[in-house]
Amino acid sequence: MRRYKNLPDKDTTSNNRRIAKNTVFLYFRMLFLMVLGFYSSRVTLKVLGQEDFGIYNLVAGVIVMFQFLNASLTSAMQRYLNFTLGENDPNGAKKVFSICMKIYITLALILVVLCESIGLFILNYYLKIPTDRMKAANIVFHISSLTMVINMLRIPFHSAIITTERMSFFAYISIIEGVLKLAILFILTIGQFDKLVLYASLMLSISIIMLVIFFLYCKKNISFINFTKYKDSELVKSIMSFSGWNVFGSFASVAVNQGINIFINRFYGVLLNAAMAAATQASNAVTSFLNNFQTAFHPQLVKSYAKQDMEFIYGFSYKVSKYSFFLMYFIILPFSVNLKYVLSIWLTTVPEMTAEFITVMLFIALIDSLADPFFMLAMAEGNIKVYQIVGSLSMLMILPVAYILLAVGLPAYWALVVKLVQGILFCIYRLLYLRKRINLPVKVFFRTILSRVLVIIVFSYPLLCIIHNVLEPFGQLPQLLISCVASCVILIILYWFIGIDKNERNVFKEFVRKKITKK
Repeated sequence: MRRYKNLPDKDTTSNNRRIAKNTVFLYFRMLFLMVLGFYSSRVTLKVLGQEDFGIYNLVAGVIVMFQFLNASLTSAMQRYLNFTLGENDPNGAKKVFSICMKIYITLALILVVLCESIGLFILNYYLKIPTDRMKAANIVFHISSLTMVINMLRIPFHSAIITTERMSFFAYISIIEGVLKLAILFILTIGQFDKLVLYASLMLSISIIMLVIFFLYCKKNISFINFTKYKDSELVKSIMSFSGWNVFGSFASVAVNQGINIFINRFYGVLLNAAMAAATQASNAVTSFLNNFQTAFHPQLVKSYAKQDMEFIYGFSYKVSKYSFFLMYFIILPFSVNLKYVLSIWLTTVPEMTAEFITVMLFIALIDSLADPFFMLAMAEGNIKVYQIVGSLSMLMILPVAYILLAVGLPAYWALVVKLVQGILFCIYRLLYLRKRINLPVKVFFRTILSRVLVIIVFSYPLLCIIHNVLEPFGQLPQLLISCVASCVILIILYWFIGIDKNERNVFKEFVRKKITKK
């Protein structure tokens, strides 16, 4: 097995301590927000009703369609901030922030024009919305457009916080935002206004509050936050070039997600949009584990690439990939086996096809858990022209295939199955691309990561299904509780003996020994 060198000892100790601390903050943030998210989505569905819940998410989806430029700039800003800080260039970070802030303001104005023209046309002449709710849908659309602008202006400050690894503030402020969104739901229960319009208005007010908090914190605590006019045509050209190719990926991702939502609306109506929205919220709550885990590692990956410490990067990205999967599968396995009962507890009235949507989304999340570290690595490498073209075109092919499958009468979840297949194929391409660009040892990934993952799935899933079926006579609640405990035991054993190697076991033993010795 190939060995990888580490950073120098002092860097390794400092980096590991910082990563561990950031991971803990993000883990507790994620745990709180996941519980809050499950509860909030249940109450939202109950308060708004299936029809208004579906309308709100459909309208919000139209707004999101116009934010593909936003996502590309976010990746560019974080990449360049991390790179300049990795090169110990604080003045460079100031330039990057100032230039990106001006770009975001310009982009926000452009997107408002697009939303209020093309977006309104799609809303009023293409989507299937009940006639008596069209006026409310239009009001919500205008409010959501303004919310989009406010959230966009917050992104540069959000990127600065992630880049400087201030995860404690990020965790606390996310929890505050989650609590405020929960408070909205209680206001809806006592309000006398149109609940759909009131919900959108209150979400806008929270966005404004969060923007003010982010601005004040960053201005006080992060040194490179400034709005000075910098004239650096080369840097602007570099950022726009990187963003330009990233636009393809961002556009494809948004187009596919919202395109599938629109197809479902056209073929099955707004009630199935409610099922899709509920499934998306559940999937997002589960995948928040992955996002928070990997957020703690992303800055270190880019900063290490800036130092050209390739051996460290290879080993680091493989470990992030493996442990991302372990973390995700630890949650998904018991959740998937008990899915229908969990949904009945969570939503009480479960929209048709919610379980099927969530099942496919969870499989997609597992693929992403393995592949996302290599997306980070491709972004760090910077030369993304071919990568984004291939990825975007392959992703856009999902739309015609999904449309055909729904048009011939297949169930709505088949649109997501197409997305799952594309994700698997593109994951393979991503590895081959990085092998060519940075000599990533792909065989090591297949031998030491993927092979272990497949063995764990083959042993664990059938075994837990058998245990779950044996427990059926005892009732659904005992099934849920005992199968969750059984899942934990099975996966811990498999992770220990199959998932990790001898060196990793020794590191863990040493960590436990030191903790015990301190006591």
